[in-house]
Amino acid sequence: MSGMIVSVQGLSKSYGKRAVLKGVSFEVKEAEIIALVGPSGGGKSTVLRCIAGLEPFDEGLVRVGGAELRAGSLELQRKSLGALRKESGFVFQSWELFPHRTALENVYEAPVYVKRMPIEEAKAQARSLLERVGLRHRENALPKQMSGGEQQRCAIARALAMAPRVLLMDEPTSALDPQRVGEIASLLASLREREALTLLIVTHEMGFAARLADRAIVLCDGEVIEEGPPSRLLSAPSDPRTRSFLGLG
Repeated sequence: MSGMIVSVQGLSKSYGKRAVLKGVSFEVKEAEIIALVGPSGGGKSTVLRCIAGLEPFDEGLVRVGGAELRAGSLELQRKSLGALRKESGFVFQSWELFPHRTALENVYEAPVYVKRMPIEEAKAQARSLLERVGLRHRENALPKQMSGGEQQRCAIARALAMAPRVLLMDEPTSALDPQRVGEIASLLASLREREALTLLIVTHEMGFAARLADRAIVLCDGEVIEEGPPSRLLSAPSDPRTRSFLGLG
């Protein structure tokens, strides 16, 4: 691992009178895999969406690579959003594949329409990415014809098509059975090794986090309450709220 690629500083956000993030701060190094864990409603997905520029925040600062977002309206930060989306990709919990487009079309559409990549070049890249995620044989399948695990891998390939340095993932295993969870963990580990990809993953599964992540960050009630290697958090959490989340009493 080398330098810092993601920095979150004093991130705060409220919905009306309800504070959902209360001064969240952490940093992520290049090629590091971070799991954001904690009880439901603790702010994990909101942090991820703020980092991705999908939601504004009230206070704080987000840096991803050379892109920087500040508190306030996203409409006034279009240049920064454009820079951020060149640095990062986002995989939604529900995958959000285009339902009437094949796996191949889902993967090559953004490079063609956003990057203006020639279509044959984009198709070749898409086929290479589908091969990388084990879906080359399914390039003509529509999402409704794919299993949950196949849709998840297609969504990952689509995010990688824009060549991000950071991949943000919201609950990537929530709809998968244990075997498919293992496959996704292996795929993500290989992407980090082969491409020095940085991963920031929201997950409720500590087993998945322990298998994959270098570090887990625990969010509870909108605050970071502790962080460290997942194995340490599983065996000896220091905060009673982490022990409660893990069912350790």
